[in-house]
Amino acid sequence: MLKNPNYRQNHGMDSGAEISPDLLPGLIDNPEGEFGSKGTANENIEDNLIKGVPAAPGVAVGPAAVIQTSEDLLRIGPNSILICSRMSPELSIVFSLIRGIISERGGVVSTSATMAREYGLPVVTAVRSSTSAFSDGDLIRVDGKRGSVQILSKATVEL
Repeated sequence: MLKNPNYRQNHGMDSGAEISPDLLPGLIDNPEGEFGSKGTANENIEDNLIKGVPAAPGVAVGPAAVIQTSEDLLRIGPNSILICSRMSPELSIVFSLIRGIISERGGVVSTSATMAREYGLPVVTAVRSSTSAFSDGDLIRVDGKRGSVQILSKATVEL
């Protein structure tokens, strides 16, 4: 719960209101994109381009590695683009292997985004439904400065 009374007054909140952690990313301005009504960047799917919130600058291309659980970290290959529902400190164990990160939630000041900047990894957050929209092996381009993700080619399924 935020306890700064000036913050609440300046943002039209009563002194007893609480802010849930899910709303906090929406309180940080996106320097290069427009926000939707819930404080996340609008998704624009044109030419396989998806917009999110830039969290760490840089551009990277690599195969997608969709992570649902911590056990999935064992599947990450070198030069992968890590795709997760939210960033957590446990992801940092694979930062030396990967080229970039796409997250459904999180923000610029999250611990993992800060650590990713130290590793020089581009990060785009607030990419809704990214764990279901991408498949392992999709060739992805991440632009952490513009907050964009592009699907260059879909993975082929072998039967």
